[in-house]
Amino acid sequence: MMVGVEFKSIKDGTALSRLYYKLATNPSNTRLIESGRFPSRWKVRMLRRAADRNHIGAMSELGWLLLYHGATRTDKRKGMEYIRLAARRDDPEAQFQMGRIYHCGIELYPKDPKQAIHWFTLAAEQSHTAAAEFLAKAYAEGQLGLEEDQKAAKIWRAVAEADNSEQVTDAAAI
Repeated sequence: MMVGVEFKSIKDGTALSRLYYKLATNPSNTRLIESGRFPSRWKVRMLRRAADRNHIGAMSELGWLLLYHGATRTDKRKGMEYIRLAARRDDPEAQFQMGRIYHCGIELYPKDPKQAIHWFTLAAEQSHTAAAEFLAKAYAEGQLGLEEDQKAAKIWRAVAEADNSEQVTDAAAI
């Protein structure tokens, strides 16, 4: 039996999916194999194995890599599918990415302010700092078809600041 690996299925998938994800994201492994700006084939392969075994973090990361660095339209579509699956499984980073995709619009997915607000809100409700900051700005300036609402902007700013202060406190404890 491997140390640190439980052989019990949980929310993020099987032990094997967690192992693949750990191998792909471990800084000591990635420093040795990555050369340049793009991720190595090995990292993508490990992320794909973990994502295909329902690891939510791997779905989110692999989706982002394929969507923004994929060479073909098929890669980009597959990336969007992985991000969407992770977002629907309550991954705040994937929800934030969905918001960005619908806010900016990309080749395969046109701008949709209502969808952008929906996904940013879901991510911010899980204390995703960037999503909360984006919503604070959108409400303060009346962006994305929202009416200017300083009270809502203040609430989302407080969510973002609370998450930042928790991160600072966590780092100070280490």
